[in-house]
Amino acid sequence: MTTSPERVEAEDLRLREWVRDAVSDGWLATATYPGHESITTAVRLSKEGWGAQAIIRGNPADSISVWGPDRLTVLVPIKYSWETLQEGLTTCQFCHKRNTPTVRISFAGRCCTECRAILAPKLEYPGWAS
Repeated sequence: MTTSPERVEAEDLRLREWVRDAVSDGWLATATYPGHESITTAVRLSKEGWGAQAIIRGNPADSISVWGPDRLTVLVPIKYSWETLQEGLTTCQFCHKRNTPTVRISFAGRCCTECRAILAPKLEYPGWAS
């Protein structure tokens, strides 16, 4: 499936707004690849032990990833919201149950204990991290 240039441009605009709003909310922005790539296309963000990385290069793979102070990922809201990110610490990335204890799954995923019991055998088989 191909993505139209207009759709990529709209998504890049949304990602840039997300980064701008995060910086306005106190996140520190640094270049991901200083001296090699502009901070406008590859940026790392940090705030209160949280981390994020945005890649905005004008292609369909552009994205933002966010992880909490426990180094596990959280679901990224469409529009930046500090409150929604914090809620992500207790939201399962698979069943989307909220206000539940979460644990690591696979490399840095976050899930509830019920989903972990189902998913671990599928995601964490011998050699999965090789």
